[in-house]
Amino acid sequence: MDEKQPSWITAHVHMYEHFGGVAKILVPDNCRTAVDHNKGWKDQRINADYQEMAEYYGTAIIPARVRTPKDKPNAEGSVGNIST
Repeated sequence: MDEKQPSWITAHVHMYEHFGGVAKILVPDNCRTAVDHNKGWKDQRINADYQEMAEYYGTAIIPARVRTPKDKPNAEGSVGNIST
């Protein structure tokens, strides 16, 4: 519904339930809901609630690097194609 923290976490939980499993690695864009600070690989801070959810489900969060489109999931290109 939106990108606020409760909706973000709930969407992940519903996704895990729907697919019957958990991704080993999540690669979110640098939205504020997922990443508090991202100045490169050595200086990343994941949002505390999002990190807690990842630890609970045993998955890793590796945010896409800033201004590095190849790090983003392939779904981004599909969204652009569908919207046009």
